[in-house]
This record gives sequence, structure tokens and C-alpha cells, in this order.
Amino acid sequence: MLYCVFQAHLPYFSWQEVQARIIQIQKEHQICIHKRELSELDIYHRILRFKNYTVAMINKSLLPIRFHLPFLGEVVFYTRGLKYNFELIFLWGPGSLFQNEWSLKPEYKRAGNRLELAEKLSTRILWIGITNLLLCPVILIWQILYAFFSYTEVIKREPGSLGARCWSLYGRCYLRHFNELDHELQSRLSKGYKAASKYMNCFLSPLLTVLAKNLAFFAGSILAVLIALTVYDEDVLAVEHVLTTITLLGLCVTVCR
Repeated sequence: MLYCVFQAHLPYFSWQEVQARIIQIQKEHQICIHKRELSELDIYHRILRFKNYTVAMINKSLLPIRFHLPFLGEVVFYTRGLKYNFELIFLWGPGSLFQNEWSLKPEYKRAGNRLELAEKLSTRILWIGITNLLLCPVILIWQILYAFFSYTEVIKREPGSLGARCWSLYGRCYLRHFNELDHELQSRLSKGYKAASKYMNCFLSPLLTVLAKNLAFFAGSILAVLIALTVYDEDVLAVEHVLTTITLLGLCVTVCR
């Protein structure tokens, strides 16, 4: 009964209160056998161990996410799918660096094993790349369907937020501090959103802005009609190329805005 009451009130506790209770419980019941007493920093390290590794690899430019393209220069490509593959390779997948959720494998602590481990890592990356290539058609279909239903939901519930700026995945990782929890990062980025939006607006081209607004207007009008027809009659989706048209129009509106 006491546990149920505590669990019901847990969402209303502040993070500082949760930390204080964990530290107190450690003193009384020794829930962590590796240390007699825990500090706030120990709790942060335990929760954010994997994310700290990711932040370090991003800050040190160890991950291949920067590419030089003709006429565009340096471009950062860091998607959720790429992030998932990096985590699969380094953090929790088969043959990863960790033997559990917090401890490095002993062989990775020896400098003499560097060449052998590098060869194993190269082989593992090759097989994961082949797996991604084989699953590419399935992933592409899933992404198209996910984008369609996501944009439909946004247009239906919050149409004003469709063209709003948001922090990129790379930006969130690059600006993240070590030992910073998700809610702390979100709070800090929210405070800088207005200033960052003003800064980005300094680089807008007036001509491109006018063209983008007109293109977004026409594409959005057609998209709204198709979505309204879909809501009225689901058989509209059975018409040839309607689903593809809705997806492309939604993508066009998003890019233009």
C-alpha cells in the first residue's frame, strides 16, 4: 500500500527531492553495492553514461556526420536512424563496447588490443551496413507512412506549428552539457529559442521568402482539400497516387515554411 501511494505521488516530486531520497535510501539499505554513499554526481553518471559518450563523440568530431558536397560546402547529416545505428554499434548492440549498461569490457581498457578491436569494429560496421541496405525498402515505406500520418495529425490539431523552427538532432547533441538530463536540456534550449530564431531570420532571402510563401500557399490549399476528402471518405486513399501526392505536398509545405 505504501509503495502504491509513493508511486502515485512520484510525478509530483521535483528532481532534487528524488535525488535526496535516493541518497538517503542508499545510506539505509545499500541499494548500490559499489559505493557506500552516493552523491548527486554519481546519480547523474549512472543515468547519463551513454549520453555522455555520445556528447563526447559529437564534440570531438569522432562520428562521420560531416560531408563536403559540391556547391553546398560542408553539410551535417545526423538523423535519428543514423543515431540509432551509432548506438547499436557502440553502446548496446551485439559486440558493443559495454558488457552491461554501465561498465566497459576489460579488453577495451588495454592499449595493446587496439588494432584487433579496430578490425572487429570494422567488420561489425560492415554487417550492420549490409543489414541497413537489405531493410532499406521496408524502412522507406515505414518513413513515408509515418511522415504522412504525423503531418496529418499536426495539420488537424496544431496547423500553426507546422512551419515552426525546431532544434536539429545534431544541435541538441552539440549544445548539450555533460551530465545534463533531458528536462534540463529542454529547459535551457527553450530559453534560447527566441534569440536563435531571430538570428536565423537574418539569413533569409526576400525573393526566396516570397516564392516559398506562394508555393506553400498553393501546396497547402491542395493538401487541405485532399485531407478533407480523406476525412469525409476513406476510399479516397484508394485512388491511385493520392497517398503519394499527400505525402509530397506535406513535405513541400514543411520545406517552404
